[in-house]
Amino acid sequence: MSDLWLIEADVLAAISFSERHLRRLAREGKVISRASATKAANGRFVREYCIESFPTDLRERLLAVRGAITLLPQNSATAAEQPLLKIACVDEEEEAQAARREAACLAIANFEQHKAQWATVRLADGEPVTSISRLVEHLAAKYSSSPATIWRWHSRFKKGERLADRTREDKGRSRWFARHGDAAAAAAYIGLKWGAREAHRSLLSHHELLGIAKEEMPSYETVRSFLNSAPPAMSILVRDGERRYRDLISPYVRRGYNEYANQIWVSDHMIHDLFAQNDVFDDIPRGQRIRMRLTALLDFRARYVVGYSFAEEGSSISITTCLRQAIASYGACEEFYCDNGKDYKSVAKAALPAYLRDSGKAPQDWWQQELDTQAGVLARCGISIRHCIVRHPQSKHVERFFRTVHKQFDALFPTYSGSNPDRRPEFTSKAIAEHSRLERESARLIQMGKGINGLHQSLLPPATLVMKLFRAWLDEYHNTPHGGQGMDGRTPAQVFEQERNPLQRPAPADNVLALMLCSREQRMVRECSVTVGKRRFIGADFTAVKRLHDVSNCEVMVAYDPLDLDRVAVLDLDGNLICWAKPEEFLPQNTTQAANAIAESMQQRRRLERNTRDAYVAMRDAARASGVVTGVERLVNKVLALPPASEVPAVQRSSMARAAKAAAAAAPKVSQKYVGDVAEEIAGLMEGD
Repeated sequence: MSDLWLIEADVLAAISFSERHLRRLAREGKVISRASATKAANGRFVREYCIESFPTDLRERLLAVRGAITLLPQNSATAAEQPLLKIACVDEEEEAQAARREAACLAIANFEQHKAQWATVRLADGEPVTSISRLVEHLAAKYSSSPATIWRWHSRFKKGERLADRTREDKGRSRWFARHGDAAAAAAYIGLKWGAREAHRSLLSHHELLGIAKEEMPSYETVRSFLNSAPPAMSILVRDGERRYRDLISPYVRRGYNEYANQIWVSDHMIHDLFAQNDVFDDIPRGQRIRMRLTALLDFRARYVVGYSFAEEGSSISITTCLRQAIASYGACEEFYCDNGKDYKSVAKAALPAYLRDSGKAPQDWWQQELDTQAGVLARCGISIRHCIVRHPQSKHVERFFRTVHKQFDALFPTYSGSNPDRRPEFTSKAIAEHSRLERESARLIQMGKGINGLHQSLLPPATLVMKLFRAWLDEYHNTPHGGQGMDGRTPAQVFEQERNPLQRPAPADNVLALMLCSREQRMVRECSVTVGKRRFIGADFTAVKRLHDVSNCEVMVAYDPLDLDRVAVLDLDGNLICWAKPEEFLPQNTTQAANAIAESMQQRRRLERNTRDAYVAMRDAARASGVVTGVERLVNKVLALPPASEVPAVQRSSMARAAKAAAAAAPKVSQKYVGDVAEEIAGLMEGD
């Protein structure tokens, strides 16, 4: 605090406050006071007040009373060698203005003492400065003001009043619009959205509705100045929309970095700001111009990318692929932080909410309370879920990593697209036009049967090349010092290793991980195979083929990674592994390899049939040994135990009744022995099967 203090009696004399009011201000902390070293007649210490704790307009009076004047030597013959009053002003511009006017006032006040020096100064008409009136004329010319203004400064100086001009209370506000509230509302409504020019036209066309004469309507400059005085927050919200307003204006809070590395993972999708030509995705034509999507899994503490995948469109499949990479390499995290998209809600289905992770209040059957359907991959891996605030990109700092990718990786390519078409480089537009021409030319040649593809001449890089270069760039990113909060100048790789979670769970076996993270679909086993995505999968070995053979024509669950169809897992409906299946390979025609494969397949078929027959025969023999008979044998035994029937109760058609009766009389009688022979023959046939 400054050492400019003034006793209470002098303060009261300078600013005309009552003693009671002044002491109340001191109690409320609006001014600063203390006990001085001087004692009053009653023996108490006199109170003194800090001049700088008073409002600006009162400091000048207090300084004048105290005589706080700093002596500054004047080298110029046009100024008296008298002190300049150092007055505390609101800003530097006002302070300089007060200093200039103070110098003029001091020259007038001390004219008589330095009259001989001023005699050497000449006015514009050549006359010397021999009187105060002539001095005022000289000062008016020097400060580009009138003599009356100089005398007004001098009057305020003698009274100890403020020398600098006071700031207008209505500065930055239009007095016309202050008088016409309806017009101000109309101008703001139109202008903030469509501009000052349209707002001015609207006011002129609605002057009768507003009840204002047309000649009293404001000019365009008045309207423009009024709209420029609107708060930037309002202008951004109205003109640029809610998303821009939330990104630039809305306040937000930040989380600390007290967690361990590999404890919390943050994930989202990003569209690369570069054009490439497709040479990897089967769902779109080869050579087509694309902007790939990147799905990234970022460690919250270390900013280390633990998993990523490229796709034509981000989905739960690309998320699952990232999770498989991360868990296989570093083990599962404790918490997964993501947005509220359908794809992330799919992988988070039935996962434990993060706020219950350490509370000890998580119910034992929490996955059943949320859903009765199949759980998502996070629930299978025991990872809790936390969704960020809806439409609030600041919530997850993976967005900051994506901005780094755009600026440091995408911008390296000559086919950089920019964040919008307006910022697209000219070279990129030419490359796109050339690529489109090559696409049309290649399609025409293929249609003519020439089969020539000229897309290799395109300036657009292949998608596989972009993926390889991104992997190299990501390695540089991991080993570059990071200036973010909690990083202390270390690289993401260093923080990830040094701050690793001491309670980290180990990574599961590959087979178990594949079963936990794969997509699952119910399929029917037909001819010892299952079909996934129009591809037929057969057993990976003979044991797998035999197990598929045993569940033929049965419903099974097929677990697979759509981005890695080298093998799929066949499960029963309870989730137990039956076998692993591989994609079927088509055989070429008339080759030794095809002949050998066909021979092996036929041998396999015979083995399966023989094994099935042997298994049945073994069961039949065991049943017969225990006395089990078939249904036909049981009925035959009943027939043998009954007396022979004298007549068969069969009804014939009337036209043939006599002939049938005669034929029956001529036929030999069926003996008891003949029926027994028939039963033995049937039993023999059953045993032969």
